This record gives sequence, structure tokens and C-alpha cells, in this order.
Amino acid sequence: MAALGCGLALGLLAASGRAQAPPEGATIVIGGGTQRFAVPECVPKGRDEATLKACRTITDVLRNDLRFEGLFQFMPESLFSAIPPLNFDTPSFEDWRGIGTQILVTNRVEVAPDPQTKKAQITLETKVYFAEGGKTMLAKR
Repeated sequence: MAALGCGLALGLLAASGRAQAPPEGATIVIGGGTQRFAVPECVPKGRDEATLKACRTITDVLRNDLRFEGLFQFMPESLFSAIPPLNFDTPSFEDWRGIGTQILVTNRVEVAPDPQTKKAQITLETKVYFAEGGKTMLAKR
């Protein structure tokens, strides 16, 4: 995550016009190494087709967007079947560490009608954890 933070900071500095080009021949290294991320399948809060479809879409888009950035190393999805399914509220960090995960990204989605407009509303909960120790890095709804 340090790599993402450094990249974001460099991007913001460049956008503000305060960044300077590195000296000729200089190498910029962002982060000390690549963290191994696991982005398991999204956990649907309901079993209706709209929620299941939204979950699949969220998982695909998140994985593709993070891969596109090229800053992260991802755990092979084939390893996810070696551990029990993800419990969004209480992930088993021991299981995730057991397959080599350092950063765990979890998502839970619900599609329900908005009480006022009656239109479908998607609620996405995302949590990012350090697998070692299970400390929450980010939680958003």
C-alpha cells in the first residue's frame, strides 16, 4: 500500500506543478517491494439476481483496475479454493496468510430499492486489511 500512497503523492505533486524531473540517469523506486494482494469474490448480502450480478461486476472491475495499475502482485485465484469461503464480517486471516496473502481486500454488496425513489440502489462495503495481525487499513461503505 506504500507504493500506492507514494504513487498518489507523486501524482498530486506533479498535478500541482511543484514536482521536478529527476536528475538524468536517476531511478525512482516506489515502495520497498510488492505486496501480495488477495481480492476474493465479493460477498452478496442477498441472494437475488441483481445483487449476485452486481457482486460479480464489482469483483471483476476491481481486479482489472488494480491489475491495470501495475503496482501490485496478486495471489492466484486458484489458491482461494484451498481455504474456506470468505466471511466478510470476520475473515480468517490465518487462512489468508497460509496461502501467502499480505493484503486482503474484501467487498460486500446489496442491491435494494431506495425507500423514497423505489429505484435500485447498490450498497458496497469494502474493507482492506493487513493479513498479518488483521489490522484494518481501510473501511468504506
